[in-house]
Amino acid sequence: MEKILLNNLDVKYFESFLSLNLENTYIQKIQSLSSDELGLKMKIKSKEKNLDLIVTNGFLFITKYNYSTAEKNPFVKKLNELLKNEKIISITQKDFERIIVFETAENYLIFELFSHNNIILTNKDYDIIGCTVKEKWADREIKINKKYLFPSSTKENPKTLSGNYQTVGKLLTKLNIPPSLVEHIYSLNNNLATTEREIKTIYSSEVLFDKVSLIKTKKLEYYPFDIKGAGKIDIGFNEILDNYFHNPDNFKKEIKPNKKTLELSLTIKKVDDKLKEFDNKIQESNDSAKWIEENYSDLEEIREAVVKGLSIGKDPKEIIELLKKQKNKYPVLGYISSLDLKNKKIIFFIPQDLQQVASHQL
Repeated sequence: MEKILLNNLDVKYFESFLSLNLENTYIQKIQSLSSDELGLKMKIKSKEKNLDLIVTNGFLFITKYNYSTAEKNPFVKKLNELLKNEKIISITQKDFERIIVFETAENYLIFELFSHNNIILTNKDYDIIGCTVKEKWADREIKINKKYLFPSSTKENPKTLSGNYQTVGKLLTKLNIPPSLVEHIYSLNNNLATTEREIKTIYSSEVLFDKVSLIKTKKLEYYPFDIKGAGKIDIGFNEILDNYFHNPDNFKKEIKPNKKTLELSLTIKKVDDKLKEFDNKIQESNDSAKWIEENYSDLEEIREAVVKGLSIGKDPKEIIELLKKQKNKYPVLGYISSLDLKNKKIIFFIPQDLQQVASHQL
């Protein structure tokens, strides 16, 4: 199962989406989740609607499913004692940190969406009444009767970045921003000033409720904003999270190719489609089809590298040479021959025992 990595733009989405749906509603009941001993199921009501808010593993989302609950622990009992039937006055993100704060008439319910994903209940003077986990740092402590302090940060707000960072490394060091997002934006233009402008534009733009951008690294990184060059999914982030946590083993991500990819027609056909083509000349190309199927995972990553290289203006021969340097990681690169942009193909001379030249469509 691929894991979803939370970023501070996702938390901005939580603020916007939950404010829209939960502000001026009432907390009816709070329960522990059977699937996550530190998680919560909050039953919310208003005159028009009844909703279930799930808090688990550092994510908050409204669910359409029936999540099973467990016996209330002491902290959850305290939450019900103080928050039952209380009106949610506001829901805010602390600066651009991974922190969401629910405000009621007498209390703050604070969700720290990092480290142990702590949940803290305080009064209006920020005196801690309860928490899911006791934690201690050099400058603050999460513990009953202690004063709650928000984490300190020396990083700049990306919405008001100052510029003049000189290198991508310094930009990453000084800004509160996901490294993969910076790397993605920079890879599209190879220009630091343009990257800075694009970052500021993203962090100043409105949250998208009905679609997300996806940047896939070792994990799934969703952005409820329009990110140039990223995969697009026409589903809201709340629905993605609800489907993911309800049935993670059957979770599927449907990615819509970005416009630049479509314009270049740099999409390798799915293995199934390729095999159907080969069925028309079974004996002649059976071995080639088998080789493509066996190496498809690596071929797909190579295809993505080619797309990225061409999108930033690299010469096809230069791309080939750079790829060949990675053949220890991807053995199939030892058989790459050329990029045929006219016919939109990557040409491989596959192993001699197959006696075939395989052309993998771009």
